[in-house]
Amino acid sequence: MKKLILILVILVFLVSVGNAQWGLVAVPYQITGLTKTTSSNIFAGTNGFGLYRTTDSGWFWEQCSGLSNLTISSLTSNGNYVYAKNSSGLWYSTDQGVTWSDITLPTYPIRSLAANSSYLFAGTDSGVVRCVVTGGGWSYMRPNNSHTSFMKFIGTRLFASTMVGLFSTTNNGVNWINSNAGLPISQQLGYYEVRYMTPLGSNIYATSFGRIFKSTNTGLSWDSIPSPFPSYRGHMTGLIVVNNDNLFAGVDNSQNCFKSTNGGLNWITFIGLPNTYGSYDMVSSNLYILSQTNLGVYGALLQTVITKIEKSTKISDYSLSQNYPNPFNPSTTIQYQIPKEQFVTLKVFDITGKKIETLINENQSPGNYEVKWSASKYSSGVYYYRIETRSYSDTKSMLLIK
Repeated sequence: MKKLILILVILVFLVSVGNAQWGLVAVPYQITGLTKTTSSNIFAGTNGFGLYRTTDSGWFWEQCSGLSNLTISSLTSNGNYVYAKNSSGLWYSTDQGVTWSDITLPTYPIRSLAANSSYLFAGTDSGVVRCVVTGGGWSYMRPNNSHTSFMKFIGTRLFASTMVGLFSTTNNGVNWINSNAGLPISQQLGYYEVRYMTPLGSNIYATSFGRIFKSTNTGLSWDSIPSPFPSYRGHMTGLIVVNNDNLFAGVDNSQNCFKSTNGGLNWITFIGLPNTYGSYDMVSSNLYILSQTNLGVYGALLQTVITKIEKSTKISDYSLSQNYPNPFNPSTTIQYQIPKEQFVTLKVFDITGKKIETLINENQSPGNYEVKWSASKYSSGVYYYRIETRSYSDTKSMLLIK
């Protein structure tokens, strides 16, 4: 029988920080992996409690039936294909986890999975193997016979992280090139390790031994970028891009998650995640982030996206503009300007004067800013937004019509 978890109002460990809120959305088990399909369904593998699916960014979760073993060790997806590895085998589903078919296992243990429209790839203790998307005979496509702990497609390029280096291929593993240039090798452990990768515009970002690296040439070489946390093995535990230009980094053994809106040059700290020793992973759906921990799946709903739209022009005065569009449904944009560096808050209130959202709560440099706010979870009516600094404040009204 399928198990349905409903959590609507009661969010455990909910903390509001700036423009994010973290809360235990459901699946209160040790999580082993997260993946999202093109149907925007998100799957969460657990240690001993099966595979769960959400179709609404994490508010409702349903246990997927059909898998005989409930511990999911590897998880990936491509299109509407979902692949799950447990101790009883390797499985795939083409109907969003309703039914499952088995795939014959390769010779060596699977450590990672990746897929495109033509092949399923498995990283093993002896390199990379592949088969067609519905299973069949495995072929060795390994760049070497080393333990392959991580794989990911960035566009049509497949990256494979092995103990002897990072490699990539654009022809499904027929040929590989070395993508190590600029990446560190552990002097103590004597091997390479890339744990997470994500594209941002034309660049690629990756984590390795507690640091973040950027490539501007499709992974041929890498440069280290500023990191807001200590550098040691295993510290970087997640890396995703939300809404095209927001880079998020997860941190192990910490209650912090970090956000950058300028490609990693500067970081904003979001607190509120439980402090555990478990490994994090992150996926996003629209402006919703899900992060795995040993205590379950935690989510952050980002109702706002902040953009600094003017950097160099001198600003001589404060102003708060009327939102546009107005009336709106469900999103609107608020613009304001500040003439000097200072702490800024921008809050939204309902018709009764009750604060319902804190959009901005941070120190900002002089400039023009715009903030996009989604009111999808609120009912029609009049709302107010108010900006406050140490020397300026203003309030305006806006109308939501659904």
